[in-house]
Amino acid sequence: MTDSFRTTATAPTVVIKVPLVIRRRSGRKQIEFISPGGMTEPPKAHQNQPRRHDPLTVAVARAHRWQELLDSGKYPSISALTRDLKVDFGYVSRLLQLTLLAPDIIEAILNGNAPSGVCLDKLQWRLPLLWDEQRQLLGFSSSAKPPAREGR
Repeated sequence: MTDSFRTTATAPTVVIKVPLVIRRRSGRKQIEFISPGGMTEPPKAHQNQPRRHDPLTVAVARAHRWQELLDSGKYPSISALTRDLKVDFGYVSRLLQLTLLAPDIIEAILNGNAPSGVCLDKLQWRLPLLWDEQRQLLGFSSSAKPPAREGR
C-alpha cells in the first residue's frame, strides 16, 4: 500500500458556530446576531440610541470569526492572520482561546446572562479545557449545562 492510503486516528472535533453579521454603520462596525430563522435580530425598543456591545461579546465574536478564517484555510496560520489584520499575535492567540469555552458559557455571554465576575481579562489567560472546570471557575452553576436537543 502507498502512504496516501494510511489512516490516522484523530480526536473528534467540536464546531461551535455563532451566527452573526458584521455591518458598517456610521463608520463603525456593528455586530448583528442572526436568529434561528435566518433573520437578524429585530431592532430594540431604543432604536435611536446606538447599541453598545460588551467588549466580551465582541471578543467572542471576533475569536469565532478568526477561528473560522483559520479553519477554512483562508489563512494557513495565526501569524498570517495577524499580519493581514495588523493585530498583535498575542492578542489573537488569547482571544482564540474563547472558542474553547463551553457552549452554554458562550450562549450566556452573547445573551448578556453571564455571572457578574465574567470579564474579558479573566478569560484571556489559560482557561481549563474541561467544560465543567470552566463553569466552576467562572461561577456558572453545574446545572447550567445545555439542554439535550429534542428529536435526536
